[in-house]
Amino acid sequence: IKQIANTTKVSIYPNPTTNALTINFANAVNKVNVKIFSVIGSEVLSTNQASVGTNLSVDISTLASGTYMVQITTDNVVETKKIVKQ
Repeated sequence: IKQIANTTKVSIYPNPTTNALTINFANAVNKVNVKIFSVIGSEVLSTNQASVGTNLSVDISTLASGTYMVQITTDNVVETKKIVKQ
């Protein structure tokens, strides 16, 4: 399996977090879809953003404390990261 060149490198901080996540992209992106899932697989938050650039802030203040999976989709590339909400 070949790795796709120029894939978008994604980092999420702070982790653990309390109210908001910042998603940082190595390269500017035009469109991004962010979905947050509980540990049992239920979708608890979804957002679509256009003209994001290299940083996107996502408000998670309404989510209960716990562990979540964040699925980030940009240009047909999907990355999933684990976060902890305190």
